[in-house]
Amino acid sequence: MNMDEFDSLLLELITCRPVTRDIDSVNRVADRIAAFASEHGLFCTTENIGGRHTVFAATEAGKKPDLLLNAHIDVVPAIEEKQYTPEIKDGILYARGAGDCLGNAVTILRFLCSWKKRNSAISAGGVFSADEETGGASTEGMMKRGYAAKQMILVLDSWLNGDICCAQKGILSLKLTAQGKGGHSSKPWGLVNPIDRLTDAYLRLRSVWENPSSEEDWRNSMTPCVLRAGAVENQVPDTAEMVLNFRYVRDADRVQILDLVREQTGLRHSSGVPPRLQRHFHSGSGNSAPHCSGGILQAGRKIHTHVRRHRRTVLEGNGRAPCHLRAPDLRPAFGGRRTGPEFHFQADAFPDPSGGIALICFRIFLIQEYP
Repeated sequence: MNMDEFDSLLLELITCRPVTRDIDSVNRVADRIAAFASEHGLFCTTENIGGRHTVFAATEAGKKPDLLLNAHIDVVPAIEEKQYTPEIKDGILYARGAGDCLGNAVTILRFLCSWKKRNSAISAGGVFSADEETGGASTEGMMKRGYAAKQMILVLDSWLNGDICCAQKGILSLKLTAQGKGGHSSKPWGLVNPIDRLTDAYLRLRSVWENPSSEEDWRNSMTPCVLRAGAVENQVPDTAEMVLNFRYVRDADRVQILDLVREQTGLRHSSGVPPRLQRHFHSGSGNSAPHCSGGILQAGRKIHTHVRRHRRTVLEGNGRAPCHLRAPDLRPAFGGRRTGPEFHFQADAFPDPSGGIALICFRIFLIQEYP
């Protein structure tokens, strides 16, 4: 694999281990990206959002370029320690964050540096979000501070089959906690087992919930992701917890999900010790179906056709299997309607992108192709 300064930068960022909860490590990555962008003549600013350094780099000064690109620089924890050490096999890079999403972040830098040299009348910029894996407050913070696009926004992230994604489900993470009376497992008659309470509550909820059956089945989903209870094999704990992750299609569904969880788990009951519900975080949904219209759809089809024609295997995100060059999320993310902590994406609100914007999109994918 022929390495250039962008490839070397990617390896450097991976070794920083920017796990979302480690703000110092994520900030080191952000500062390195800002320094690299400035060294290559890009206009660059860094916003401090909740202690997280969030970088904006562009081909010219200002907060609203014609085309705005977005990728996040934080990663989820590695399953194995070796995933933090970059490894190249047969021209493919394996490491935590190589594909999702440090590889995309470096791709944006590569594109911006190349595009600036062309002195194009079409400006381009990139926002490097610092906490996408836990909700994206840094992205929302950039929105509130005026960063946006005049014509189109492309979000580069990990996705399946190289498809253009132009809708976003909302995310709701809930922690369900059951209290009980613990003690030695040999005397269950004198105990109130919180594990029983928790599993009974979840089974009631699951009995009235049907998850999507495929990628095309665009509706709400529920997935239990974390289960905590006890530490000793012969001791009943006092508390049991479960974290449920919901993805919802319409903003109104969030309230309906909360009501359903309360109803099925007994949260509204006044007797006994019912499970307790705690909201971890949520972000609003995007379009109500995975499609877009008008100029965005037209440009998306052109980009998608181009990517299909030029696909190559490049980077790896989870350290287990090769991933492929993916088309980006096509979301008009920073220009839609916003209410409170939620943000909504409205494709129809955007004008038709010019032919020049479509050309920029093509070049993004050409730059992603590694020799």
